[in-house]
This record gives sequence, structure tokens and C-alpha cells, in this order.
Amino acid sequence: MRRPGPGQSKHGLASTFGSLQGMARVEVDEFLRTLGAEARMTAGGYTRYQFPDSSEVWIRPNGEVVRLPWREYDDRGQRTNKGARLDETGAVTSLHTTGERVEN
Repeated sequence: MRRPGPGQSKHGLASTFGSLQGMARVEVDEFLRTLGAEARMTAGGYTRYQFPDSSEVWIRPNGEVVRLPWREYDDRGQRTNKGARLDETGAVTSLHTTGERVEN
């Protein structure tokens, strides 16, 4: 099985590995499950991988990868990183899309 390189590792399991660019969906599915991700298919055709630490990887029907960091809260219990996304190295980005895609 092909494996991506290391990631930033600062924002949950979804940030611990590098780019999934060019990997087949089957390879990505197997890899993410070995990290403890639970996979679910949405009604819209997205595949959602949720890790035990609350970080996530979503794969859109067109193969685009969306990574979400683990949830962080302030001392009052308010979520501080709502809407944040990770780039293909696992770092927080302000971009809506990173261009990271898997092969169908």
C-alpha cells in the first residue's frame, strides 16, 4: 500500500500525514482506516472520515480532499477553530480549497 509522507502533526490525526494527491480512493480508504478513521458515505456522495480526536477528512465526489482540524475550545467552552481547514501538509490554511485530489 502506498503511504503519504509526514504532515505537520499539530492539528489532530488529519494533520499527521502529507498529501494524498494522486492516490487511488481505495488506497486512501485503507490508509485512513489504519489510522483509526471511521468512514461514512453522505447522501450527497461525499466520504467522511472521522478520527477519534474529532479531526476529519472529507472526500468529495470529484475526488477533492477537505481536511478539518480537531476541535479546539477556549476556557469558556467556545469553539475557537470553527470553519478552519488544513492544507495538504496538515497546516491551517485560509483557503477554501487546496487542490489536493485523489484518483477515482
